[in-house]
Amino acid sequence: MKKITIAFSLMIAFAACRVPSYTIGMSETDFKSKHKWTAQVAEQTASHTVYKVQTSFQDEKRKTYQFFYFENGKLVRLDEGQAMFGI
Repeated sequence: MKKITIAFSLMIAFAACRVPSYTIGMSETDFKSKHKWTAQVAEQTASHTVYKVQTSFQDEKRKTYQFFYFENGKLVRLDEGQAMFGI
């Protein structure tokens, strides 16, 4: 019984720690529904949009971001960057 309880607890913990997945070609509306409150538009033109999502906050001056590049409403590239403030 104890093993079943531990296994069930681990399953619940892993389900709660689900990492969002992104695939090249996903639509911009799917991305925005996953990041309703966290995604910020970094750059936008008629044909492409770049969103940034903060992934960590190391201290007051360093923040880590992920950048998502959409062309014609489809994800074409993503990468990570770091913003250094006050240098």
